[in-house]
Amino acid sequence: MSGGIRALADPAGRQAFAAAIRGKPFFGALMGRDLRLWADNPGAPTRLYWLPDAALALSGRSAQLCGPVRDWEELALFLRFAGVEKLTADRPAPLPRQNELYLFTLAPGQALPLGPAPAGLTLDRNPPVGAIAALAFPGEENAARRDAFYSETCTAVAHGLARLWALTGADGGLVSMVGAYAMVDGEAYLATGETVPERRGCGIGGWLIASAANALAAEGWRVTLLCEENRRRFYTRLGFAPAGAYPRYRLDPPQPPAPENTLQERSTRMIEEFYDIKPEVLALDEKALALCREPFARVETIRDYNQLKMLRAFTDSGVEARHFWGSSGYGVWDDSRNKLEEVFARCMGAEAALVRPQFMSGTHTLAVALFGLLRPGDTLLAATGRPYDTLEGVIGLGEAGKGCGTLREYGIL
Repeated sequence: MSGGIRALADPAGRQAFAAAIRGKPFFGALMGRDLRLWADNPGAPTRLYWLPDAALALSGRSAQLCGPVRDWEELALFLRFAGVEKLTADRPAPLPRQNELYLFTLAPGQALPLGPAPAGLTLDRNPPVGAIAALAFPGEENAARRDAFYSETCTAVAHGLARLWALTGADGGLVSMVGAYAMVDGEAYLATGETVPERRGCGIGGWLIASAANALAAEGWRVTLLCEENRRRFYTRLGFAPAGAYPRYRLDPPQPPAPENTLQERSTRMIEEFYDIKPEVLALDEKALALCREPFARVETIRDYNQLKMLRAFTDSGVEARHFWGSSGYGVWDDSRNKLEEVFARCMGAEAALVRPQFMSGTHTLAVALFGLLRPGDTLLAATGRPYDTLEGVIGLGEAGKGCGTLREYGIL
């Protein structure tokens, strides 16, 4: 990691991050929530960094930046390397501006005008997160975003850092929903309001948003939300107070200059210079390479992605030359082994990993994981069907492994 951009690896980094976002509407709530949830989790969906006087959060292809930046060239290169396409900042930046995000607030103790509840609908103050995720991100094309939203929201709700509201119909199905997805230090950030298409334009979503905001303000929360230009009139009409705007920037991937000659053209010229190969043979070679170019490109894209992911894991884990030295003894305080497992955890998006030569087979590895995680009374669910035969003696399916200490004999169903 660069000396100017550092992952949150110690209390000093967390304190610097918290100081940079303190008192900043939207940033203080959203990045403050992320600080509480993900700071000590190397496999977290949101990655947190601190710069001198600034805090940075990366989530997928989006990022939030709060605070002044001393070296924009370095930061822009870092963001492009991380695959970030959109950056929301609290101040101007030397990047192409995409649009403005307008900040609206409702002060603690205040209330928005609120009419009668929509007829035939019931207010649910604890709706299922799965149904909320399905309404927010419908369709197979949004499956990845839906799964990520579901996981993050469940975690935030479980830690008391988020809250959901919904309106349901007579059949119990969701008609409209909204959430306060970041509730930190007296600020509740309201977002992701959605109504089913056939009920839009009837005031249902507006009523639910106002109801949720009023409930939060009555409890002493300062309610905030961000919107684009096309929603400003909507939130103004509901009664929220405008409180400024934040710029959102676009990060275009760098375009390499077009080479004067293709690699194949240069290779052909070199072959012609040193070998007497017939032109028709070279033409067949070029044709074969042209037929393979698309699958080769796909393979190279996968290779490059995984190589960058591995380099990123090495960098974030702080791997040094000393970690490649041999070690002896009983493995106590084996920093090299610990660092290897940290790299694996980051690459796999896991909380932790065990990477040991003592694992003799895949079945042995799975058995260690199952016996380490499951306890008497737990249930083992094989989501993809019956486990393969070598695991039957580990689990205790039928007569397999009977009397040898299977999971079933330990009371695991």
